[in-house]
Amino acid sequence: MQITHVFETHVHADHVSGNMELKSRTGAKIHFMEGSPEEFDHEVAREGDVFEFGNAKLEMLKTPGHTPHAMSILVTDRSRGEEPWLVLTGDCMFVGDFKKTFAASFLEGLGFEHVHSLAGGMKAWLNAGYEVVN
Repeated sequence: MQITHVFETHVHADHVSGNMELKSRTGAKIHFMEGSPEEFDHEVAREGDVFEFGNAKLEMLKTPGHTPHAMSILVTDRSRGEEPWLVLTGDCMFVGDFKKTFAASFLEGLGFEHVHSLAGGMKAWLNAGYEVVN
């Protein structure tokens, strides 16, 4: 398997993500949501952008809240079906709670609307690898 893309769900001011190391070793493109304050070379992801890799389809969702430019990733595995089955929420959701910090209000913003509207039975992978079923 070759790493070709790194999708950052939000700016990591509190820890190092390792994206630059992955880029230097593999040539992978680093993606941040539109408006993210990163000053190094990266690709701009926008609401609704779709990336396809074999049977996998990734759709970018703008989910501000933990940070103003956070994103979640809606995952479809076509070997399972045509509907998304998983959302990678980064740090916009924590076990038992939505994360609301910085200037954006997650509970009043687009982030909550996206996550709340997802189909029942969809899995959500939260921060630090926790998994819940909607």
